[in-house]
Amino acid sequence: GNSLVKELRRKLVTFESFANMLKALGGVSELMVVRNFRDLDADRVSTLSMSTGLTFYDASYLTLALVSNESLATNDLSMKREAQKLGLRVTSV
Repeated sequence: GNSLVKELRRKLVTFESFANMLKALGGVSELMVVRNFRDLDADRVSTLSMSTGLTFYDASYLTLALVSNESLATNDLSMKREAQKLGLRVTSV
C-alpha cells in the first residue's frame, strides 16, 4: 500500500492504475497471515537488529518470519539480503 501511494504522489501511475493495483492488493491480503508484535522476544529482535544493521522495526519482521517459519515479502534490498543470509524464503512484492 505505501509504495502504491508513493507512486501515485510522484505521478508515476495514474489514479486508475492506482485503484486497480489497490484492488489486486486487497485480494492478496486474504492470503496473508497477520502476526502480533507481542509474539516477539524484544531481546531477540534487538540482537538481530544490531547484528544486521537493520532497524528494530525491520528486524522485527525478520524475527517474525524466523519464529513462524514463514516467508518474508519485501522489496527492501537490505531486508532481503539479511533474510536470505538467515535462510528465509523471500518474495518480492
